[in-house]
Amino acid sequence: WTRRRAWKAEGLLQGEALLPEDEHTLLTSEDLKSIYRRARGASSSGALPIMIQRMVMEFRKSQSVTRVNNLLDSSLELYQHKLDLHYTLLRYIVWLIPALGFLGTVIGIAGAMGFAGSGAVELDNLLEPTTQKLAVAFYTTWLGLMFSAVLVLGMSVMQAAEEKVLNDNGNYCLDNLVIRLLEPKHLKEAGRPSAQAT
Repeated sequence: WTRRRAWKAEGLLQGEALLPEDEHTLLTSEDLKSIYRRARGASSSGALPIMIQRMVMEFRKSQSVTRVNNLLDSSLELYQHKLDLHYTLLRYIVWLIPALGFLGTVIGIAGAMGFAGSGAVELDNLLEPTTQKLAVAFYTTWLGLMFSAVLVLGMSVMQAAEEKVLNDNGNYCLDNLVIRLLEPKHLKEAGRPSAQAT
């Protein structure tokens, strides 16, 4: 539930039009000031605004589209690793549940064998109570595996959804920021003094 809430909030940031989304706008270093302010005001923890702020700062410093693109790749890798770390505890729980089921089975079998060898019941009546105890023992493994399967499904679906949002963030930045950036040498070659071309 916590991961789903974070994923939903992150996905909504793409709808805030933090970057120009038309087909004609090109950006120079001066145009990025307003984009930086918009991204800074959008969210203090969202991956998309933080990536935009980093790329804007890098371009204003280096004036290099290549370095901005490399920064985007690095940021996506870092966020992918951070996302993966969020699932560490859940992966342990998914492993623990069937392990507890197997442990319950071992304890149940040991109890059933102890009961069978205790001599508390006559041999003619021994089979039914012993098999009932063994059945309970094996049900613990079955329950553990079922719970684990449900958790693995939920975890896989949620992690895939979060990774999709992260990939969408990367595509959004690539399509609406990185490929729109104009380095100073391109402005001179085009004879374009203005900060924005449409």
